[in-house]
Amino acid sequence: MRTEEFQSCREFLYDLGEIIQDAYLYFMDMLFSHREREEVDNVVSDCQRICASLLQCAGMFPEHHLEGMSGKIMSALEFKALERFENVIPQVALLCRWGYTEEIVQMISSSLIQYFKIESSQDDCKNAKMPVSVAIKLLSAILEGADSSCITVRESILRSNSCFENVSSALQTAFLNVANLLESKVSCLLSLFTKDLSISI
Repeated sequence: MRTEEFQSCREFLYDLGEIIQDAYLYFMDMLFSHREREEVDNVVSDCQRICASLLQCAGMFPEHHLEGMSGKIMSALEFKALERFENVIPQVALLCRWGYTEEIVQMISSSLIQYFKIESSQDDCKNAKMPVSVAIKLLSAILEGADSSCITVRESILRSNSCFENVSSALQTAFLNVANLLESKVSCLLSLFTKDLSISI
């Protein structure tokens, strides 16, 4: 779509910027309503595909041409109901195209660090801007995904040293905290086993 042969198509879409945003919000509302009723059917998968296509079209515009859309998408990424969504990479890819890579990385990193803290509380998890299940799904797609949206996000992160270091640090912190937590649990179990064994003897 970005090559010269599609210029007339791009110009046509450019005139439809507001309609694209309205259509995206309409299908997202439909998607949320079906998810809330736990209806897993063709409507859900169709809505997801339509939204992904609309977001790709939106990525051809500068952010100011779709006023308010970036804020709506950013707010949606913090929404608890997103835990039940299979794929939010198209939303993240659009935000990265518009220069929000650092904000996205910060949301993912803080979510992982808060959730995997050794003394993490429910309040800590609630204060994280992105549900941890969404953050983990996103990271998996960013690292392994082969479609254009995954590649866009991955390349955007790799172009920024601060973003790459932020993600790496969050993963390392989460890994060390989980390892320490498992070690303490194993030590506790071994202690109980040894105590029971000595009593039985």
